[in-house]
Amino acid sequence: MSAVYKRLNGNQKSCFTFVILLLFSSLSGIAMTPNAEAAAGGDLGIIGTSYPPEDTWMAAYDSIKFEVEIENFHVSPSTSGRVLDWYVCEGIKNYNLCISSSFEDGSITISSILPGVVETFESSTYFNPNGFEGNMTIVYKFDQFDFDSSNDIYSFVVNSTTDYMDIKIDDDTSVLDNIENLASYNNNFILNSNTSYSFEFEGASHLCSTCQLNASIGWELWGFESGEKVSDSFSNYSSFPTDGYYKSFTIHLPDFQHNDTGEFLLTYGMFSSFGSPNNDMINENNLRQEYIIINDEIDLVINQLSPSHNPSSPEYYFGDNMAKSTLQNNGNKSVNNLTVSMQIFNAVNELQTSDSCSIEVIHPGNSFTCYFDVLTSGIFLNIVVIIPEITEDGNDTKPSNNIIYENTEIVIPSLSGYIVNNNIKPWYTNLDEVNLTGNANLFAPGPINYSWWYAGIINLGFGENLTIPSNSLGLGEHVIRLTVRDVFGNTENIFEVVNVYFYSEEDKSPQYISSGVTVEESKIITETRLPTVGETYGVGNSKSPLLMISFDLIRESDNQSLFTGSNWMDIELNTSYLLLDSIPFESLEVRVLDNFDDTTWALFEESAPLFNSEEENISFTTFRPITILLIGSVNTPNVEAINFTTSMAEGGTFRLDWMPTGDINNDYIGGWNIYQLSLPETGGTVFPSSNQNFNQLVWDDLTTNSFKIFLPITESYWNDPLKLEDGFCTSYAIVPVDRQGTAYFEKANVTTDENGNGTYICGDNTPPSSNAIQFNHAWEFTNSSDCFKIENDWSMCYSVELTWTWPEHEIDGNVTWNLYRIEQNPNGLDISLATPILSNMEGAPMQTGNFTQYGWEDNGIRPQRTYYYILTPTDWVGNEKVIIQYPSPNVERVHVEDDWWSYYQHLIPLPPEPEEPPLGNEWLGNFSESLEQDEFKYAGVVVLLTLCISLIMLPLIIKKRKRLNRVINARNRQKMADSMADEFDDFFD
Repeated sequence: MSAVYKRLNGNQKSCFTFVILLLFSSLSGIAMTPNAEAAAGGDLGIIGTSYPPEDTWMAAYDSIKFEVEIENFHVSPSTSGRVLDWYVCEGIKNYNLCISSSFEDGSITISSILPGVVETFESSTYFNPNGFEGNMTIVYKFDQFDFDSSNDIYSFVVNSTTDYMDIKIDDDTSVLDNIENLASYNNNFILNSNTSYSFEFEGASHLCSTCQLNASIGWELWGFESGEKVSDSFSNYSSFPTDGYYKSFTIHLPDFQHNDTGEFLLTYGMFSSFGSPNNDMINENNLRQEYIIINDEIDLVINQLSPSHNPSSPEYYFGDNMAKSTLQNNGNKSVNNLTVSMQIFNAVNELQTSDSCSIEVIHPGNSFTCYFDVLTSGIFLNIVVIIPEITEDGNDTKPSNNIIYENTEIVIPSLSGYIVNNNIKPWYTNLDEVNLTGNANLFAPGPINYSWWYAGIINLGFGENLTIPSNSLGLGEHVIRLTVRDVFGNTENIFEVVNVYFYSEEDKSPQYISSGVTVEESKIITETRLPTVGETYGVGNSKSPLLMISFDLIRESDNQSLFTGSNWMDIELNTSYLLLDSIPFESLEVRVLDNFDDTTWALFEESAPLFNSEEENISFTTFRPITILLIGSVNTPNVEAINFTTSMAEGGTFRLDWMPTGDINNDYIGGWNIYQLSLPETGGTVFPSSNQNFNQLVWDDLTTNSFKIFLPITESYWNDPLKLEDGFCTSYAIVPVDRQGTAYFEKANVTTDENGNGTYICGDNTPPSSNAIQFNHAWEFTNSSDCFKIENDWSMCYSVELTWTWPEHEIDGNVTWNLYRIEQNPNGLDISLATPILSNMEGAPMQTGNFTQYGWEDNGIRPQRTYYYILTPTDWVGNEKVIIQYPSPNVERVHVEDDWWSYYQHLIPLPPEPEEPPLGNEWLGNFSESLEQDEFKYAGVVVLLTLCISLIMLPLIIKKRKRLNRVINARNRQKMADSMADEFDDFFD
């Protein structure tokens, strides 16, 4: 390739690269061009930013929402839903570059705006600089340009800093809001001259934790029309809240006071500041200005004069506080220590009486009511109320409204006395108190005197209230008189009739309460009984008699009833405690009996009983002695005989066991009915168990003729004394019954098998046939002097020891054994009435049993007698083999001879001398005797065999050991030779 070609090729590549760069820059310019379309109608323009302001500071970690001002320049309302985008970028940039390099953006939806109207819209999301420090450019731009695109883009710069410091005053509150008792005009508060006011303003501080700021806090007063500063006052303040986002504070300004009246502008807040690291960065929010008025005008007005008892009445009453007048302060200044006077003149202008009213202070806009004593009476009287024109706080500017006149009549009101019974009753009991209150006309001239009298001559007391025990009046009807007297001596008499009866009460809470009244002393007697067992009382409707209660009201002296037909007894029964919870309250009814022995009921003829289902109470009133019968539905009782078992007993009888559970303390449960069905051992009808569906008809049929016995509810077992005949079996049922004898077969328990199904059980009256093995005996004469000393009788010193081996258990289970002793041949004898000398013995099969009997024991053995010891087996049912056959393995005959010769021990000959041992050596003698014992012979043979084996094996072991040593030595020599050869090889290598 030539050099020219290379140069041309290089120029071509350079041109190609330049074209690529131009194309890329063009595309970049297109990408940076604002993405807007001239598709929106109307003309909305961006006026400026509301928040944050232009060229201001903002905190580097504050989250803010942008607020932009939009104006509709078009002649028609703008369309709703236009979108204004906002962009934030770092540094100071033009809007195109800022949009393309923004690090955060968002949008604001613009609603419809009327023509010529400027509205402020807020972004829906927050913006946070996230710690950025420095200038930031913010751009607002509509996503679609309208008719005039020149006002569709707006950009400005703010400065973000981490050392942001700003104090702002709260524009929503006024320093005058907390000043009390100020007059107001057109919603403007009015201050007074020469009066000191303590102002406080509210604001918020945005300072970092290490920032410090010292500020000049105060106020300036400017003339409203002149525009000149009149006065001011400042103080230094530095205790602003720190370390937070605009923490609120309240600061007291220097006291405000001005000596002149007029209209002014009050400017207050923070006037200057210096701090570290910065001063206050936003000055626009440091001050607030308010329009104030200073005026000292006083205007007190009498609005009304009227009677106190009735403002619309044309006449006044004589008495204290019978006239009232309403005053009001319509001025701009509070008035202190004001005295208002009232005077009453007759027709010829002569003063009849006067009174005054003192007012400590009345503030602007406030009212006050004065009450005056009217202590005269008559017609054509003039009442005058006057407010002084001159007060200690200044002169009234409108004295014409400081006086009021009224021509009227003043009368003395009547007493109009009456009695209020504070616990009014048609009659009182001897336990009550009579509480009466006397009343008179509230406006009657007082003080009013009250006196109380009994029968017109006995004084009961003085004063408005009278409280006396009713028993102090006695039983019967009484008249009490009240006499009222006013200050002029006018008198009225009022009468009250009081009836007092004797009150009797029988409180047996919580079961019931009864109370009654009589004209003489009395006593209530009550008695409670359960219905007679087995008696239904003919109540019907599937209900049962539940409880009988009698009530009577008697004279204690002779027990005579004091019911006269005009007096009564109130009774309240609490069935929650009288009856069981299982009895439904809605099923209860009340019946009447003549007495407890009566079984024929009648309906309740007095006032109908009141049934309170919420509290489960029954209330009624009776006018005669009464015995009531409560009836209701008795639900199936919650009682059952669990763990019901039928087990065989002795002689083919049976034992029933169970555990009563549930509500066994229920008074309405009578007990248990036991039923039995007999059937052949081949099978038949039995009582159904709870595994089967309950059928009342089946149970009625099976229990018609099978009743055995009734047992109390607390019983837990029963032994059936009746023995079944051979070949017959039985099925039992136990059923709870109530007091009327109603059986609840659904709660029955029956004889069951292992699966819980109804079954039968057969009896067992066959005794076991087990025989003892090797039943033997041995007797001896004890030859004991201690025995002889008991009764000085050697015939007591005998003993018999019986031994035997227990046989294997029978197929039906283990048996126990009884041991008898008789002195006659037992062949064919029935010993069921005999008493065993040892009973209920148990033994392991093929183990030895024994028994020893001594002569010194009660009924002990004696010589020259023959005894028969008999072992009888008894099975687990209790069947015992009591018919004895002899001879038999279970019978042992013992004949005790008389060893009287043992008593003559000196007659026994001496034993012969022992033989001389072989060779006179005692050891050889013992060895010779030992040779006669088998154990010694066996041990000797074992020793000889061991010795022979040792003699044979020892040479063989020695020979093998020598051979092993030769092998080991040869291996060691070979190992040494190999080691030397290796050393020579290493040397020559």
